[in-house]
Amino acid sequence: MKVFKWFDLIVLAVFLAAAVLSICFLIKPVGERVEIYKNGELVKSESLSVDFVYQVDSHVTVTVSNKQAFVSYSDCIGQDCVSAGKICKAGEMITCLPNKVIVKISGKGEVDVVTG
Repeated sequence: MKVFKWFDLIVLAVFLAAAVLSICFLIKPVGERVEIYKNGELVKSESLSVDFVYQVDSHVTVTVSNKQAFVSYSDCIGQDCVSAGKICKAGEMITCLPNKVIVKISGKGEVDVVTG
């Protein structure tokens, strides 16, 4: 009595290939720069390898430490931007909607436009 049939092996191979491809697409390259926008305008662009604290205005403070960026202070009600945690991969961003601040990581492998 056979344990596996040919069809079972084909289905298993398809699932394994799908798993490997999904892992490849989920891995993002490490970012190179942090860009901080206020009201849609770029106010600060710096290398992720430089540690600094930038006060966007009296409402939001962005900190870059150990090649990771995060919102260390915000006076907005929801605190979603502070709770977002640290970002370091190309294409990741933190948005503070009440204060109109965006912290974005840019670098190689970042998708500029999606067409469909």
